Amino acid sequence: MGRRTLLLIASILIAALGTSLIWLYVQGADTRGQQGSDLTQALFFTQNVPAGKDASTPGLTVPKLVPASIAATAVTNPAALAGHRLTVPAFAGQMLVPQMLGTQQTGRFPKDGAVSISISEPNRVPADLLVDDVVDVYALGANGKGSRLVVPCLTVRSIGPITGSAPGAAAPATGAPVSGAVIGFDADPSTASDLYKMVGAGEQPALYDHNPTVGCPR
Repeated sequence: MGRRTLLLIASILIAALGTSLIWLYVQGADTRGQQGSDLTQALFFTQNVPAGKDASTPGLTVPKLVPASIAATAVTNPAALAGHRLTVPAFAGQMLVPQMLGTQQTGRFPKDGAVSISISEPNRVPADLLVDDVVDVYALGANGKGSRLVVPCLTVRSIGPITGSAPGAAAPATGAPVSGAVIGFDADPSTASDLYKMVGAGEQPALYDHNPTVGCPR
């Protein structure tokens, strides 16, 4: 067999090998493309979250793409979170699964209940206090004995009585004086106990009204 014949056979084998490699690459690309098309959205936590948190809180979860087999075990639609809260703590980066959710109780109060305290002269309520403001409640000691923080981060739910307000009015106009008002708060039993102990001890309540995005989760 001549040298030319051997070179011809070798070139044919190399061409066949190249064709096979191209075919394998195309098949692999098809497989990779198929796997990519199987990705599905699932919800993941953006932060550490305690049990009892409203699962539909904005920014609490974010969608990420995962294989369909994994997404089948997860919560995939943010709309499904309405009316639910977490029954267990969650952690940043954790995938949200249905077993972590429970039906959110509905009622008049965002917390277990509500509480109110009277604040009279010479202790003044901030003149521009409004419903839904977040405040810290301080106790002022008798005879100028200083102050102490009683309960931080309470949400104001009512302000009254307010002279000249229509029945059912939720808040005064900005700048209207409301010293001497009865202020209501969203509260749980522990918060109510702390506030009533303060009043029972003869301490005078005073409010610090601050930006709800600073120092207090909303």
